[in-house]
Amino acid sequence: MKKNVFISLFVISMTTLGILACSSDSDHVGADGIETTEPFATAEIDTLSLDLLPEWIAEKVKPVEELGDLYHMFSVYQCMWKGNLYYFIFDPVKSCIYCDSVYYPDGKVVEWEDEEQTQAFGRESTDWILLYRYGYK
Repeated sequence: MKKNVFISLFVISMTTLGILACSSDSDHVGADGIETTEPFATAEIDTLSLDLLPEWIAEKVKPVEELGDLYHMFSVYQCMWKGNLYYFIFDPVKSCIYCDSVYYPDGKVVEWEDEEQTQAFGRESTDWILLYRYGYK
């Protein structure tokens, strides 16, 4: 029992710390009341069932759901940037938000040229929609 409480507190602490560390000002407040400047924090919500997501996303999600991993949280978003569709799988424990979690529609991970391009994506992407969420209460 003590182990489960410790793990829960650890995950909550790390999640909060990760989100706060990435925030530079308080212009936006996310759905959970956490202040952030990331564009996905104010995304339109249009959640889909797992079978309506692209197959490659469902393949990433199913193992976590099947294990019933209560300590794992993630959200699946879609957005537009420079006229192209992208998918973003947000894991609040990751230290680098866009590093390996932005995908092309075919499921291939976006490989950024440099940090400026990554930051441009965060600043300039639009039409964010939350498609799927797991592990949030």
